[in-house]
Amino acid sequence: MARIIYALSGQGRGHTSRVMATSEALRKRGHEVVFCCGGTAREILESRGERVLPVPALRQVMKANRVCLRSTLRRNWKRVLCAPRITRRLARAFAAYRADLLITDFEAFAPRAARRIGLPVLSFNHQQVVTETRYPLPARHWPSAALTRAAIGLIAPRRPRHVLITSFFFPELKHPERTTLVPPIIRPAVQELRPERSDHVLVYYNQSEGAEAVLDTLRRVDAPFVVYNFGAPSAHRNKRYPNITFKRPSLEGFLADLASSRAVICTAGFTLISEGLYLGKPLLVAPNGGIFEQIINARFLRKDGLGEAARAGSRLTTDDVRGFLDRAPRYARRLRDFSGASGNDAAVTCIERVLASVGAGDPPASPRPPAASERPAASAGSSNGAPAPERPRGVCRHRNGGPLRAFAFREVPRVYRRVGAVRAGQSRRPLPLLPPHRAERGHHRHHEWRRGHHGRLEQLSRTHQRRARQGGRPPGRHQVRHRLHREPLPQRHPRPAPGTRGTPGRLPGTRERGALLDGLHDQPGRHPGDQLEGGLHLF
Repeated sequence: MARIIYALSGQGRGHTSRVMATSEALRKRGHEVVFCCGGTAREILESRGERVLPVPALRQVMKANRVCLRSTLRRNWKRVLCAPRITRRLARAFAAYRADLLITDFEAFAPRAARRIGLPVLSFNHQQVVTETRYPLPARHWPSAALTRAAIGLIAPRRPRHVLITSFFFPELKHPERTTLVPPIIRPAVQELRPERSDHVLVYYNQSEGAEAVLDTLRRVDAPFVVYNFGAPSAHRNKRYPNITFKRPSLEGFLADLASSRAVICTAGFTLISEGLYLGKPLLVAPNGGIFEQIINARFLRKDGLGEAARAGSRLTTDDVRGFLDRAPRYARRLRDFSGASGNDAAVTCIERVLASVGAGDPPASPRPPAASERPAASAGSSNGAPAPERPRGVCRHRNGGPLRAFAFREVPRVYRRVGAVRAGQSRRPLPLLPPHRAERGHHRHHEWRRGHHGRLEQLSRTHQRRARQGGRPPGRHQVRHRLHREPLPQRHPRPAPGTRGTPGRLPGTRERGALLDGLHDQPGRHPGDQLEGGLHLF
């Protein structure tokens, strides 16, 4: 049995469908799978009770059936700038989980984290068919192809153990020694369907923007349509579009409508095309402009005679829909030879072959017992002097859960790791002194604190700590590195009433306060920074 982390893109639902089908097949063969994703994929997996390591999701912004590059950069630039911190946290979580293999389905951060700790990576997606195969391409698509190849090169892992590509078309491979093409991955819920032929046409778009233009086109066609992801049904829309049935997103309802549909009209996403071909449904696809992968899918779908495709980024016209429905029976007869192809078993076999090549499943080597000079000294957590069990570097057990919960994209204060190291006898360096309100929260700072003027808690630099211990003058306001505005301590003098400036009860001024401090400093044991609240000595 191997422990596998499966990272997937959070954009859309196609990656989630493929990953769930693959993970179910892996679990049937005795492997343990944990997911790593964000966005829509995380919501779907967590709703089904799966164990998920959350990670920020990079998303594309669509406008008028095209990718808006400016809006996409504006939405994701913060996540890109935080990539080093994200990969460090993921690396800790991967080390704590002790995974044998990382499978990534076009996820950007997980392969970098795996590379930091030496975890083998298997790239399993459909997008890399753009970069790992050879195919003819018209000149008008060269700019989009170059931009897409550059984006895939940034997101895909650099040197994976193997590249596994799922596809319904099979072009020539550039590197057949490290790349494998398998048929589409079909989830079990689709495999259990019995395809039928009714009168309605299923329509699905991945973005609801521009839906009114598509609905106006469908309204002029004499055929019933069932649409998903076009907004909620209403009496006004039902009256305006009498031949269109609006349905809310539902997995069971969508699959039932897909199995009984006459044909499918959708964007050129790989998952829905694969499932439609598996069920023998003729397809009319409208590729999103700017997504070269969808352009390639539509091009090979039309080339193999399995369906029709509109121009990338353009809107469907009434003539396009009517002509496609007239030719749909011809495509249905051609699809009888194609339907029923599934690559689930081939993909799992390839994954297990990669696991065998990295040595997964072999019993780990027993560690060498430490010598007497290497054993840590006894601490508060180990009174008998026995050595604590070894842990991966930088990994600790959180008191509220396992290591996954401790490191899954949440700032883990350093003091937790220091406390764990001291209790386990792995460190003899004493813990830093912390003020009470900071120690309860677990924050850690390499500075000491004191009660300053007006009862505010002040943080002293190391230089001023040393001077204070040597009996020098306490630092002034400009020498205090950080000052927290907490609730002030009770004052020695009552606050003056309004309009009573100059009365004997007023607070001392700056010069008078300096004189008071000098007077306290001259008295032994009365240094103003001797103690913090609660009797915690600092000087």
